[in-house]
Amino acid sequence: MGFIVTDPNTIFVTIGDTTPGRIGAVMRSGDTGKSWETMNLPVDPNTAMWVVNIQPGDPQVVFAGSRYGYL
Repeated sequence: MGFIVTDPNTIFVTIGDTTPGRIGAVMRSGDTGKSWETMNLPVDPNTAMWVVNIQPGDPQVVFAGSRYGYL
């Protein structure tokens, strides 16, 4: 299933085991939260994930950041 970041049905959440935590993940839903998938990240987060930022100039570019600076 493909996702379009500008689609109003696509939402992201960031999660972790605790604050600040030891592990985290970014999850995405393309159906307003009925189903979820964990996003593949280039490295395992070093803490809970805290933010997702979609770039206004190119909505296919999405950044996610952890508590201690993994981007």
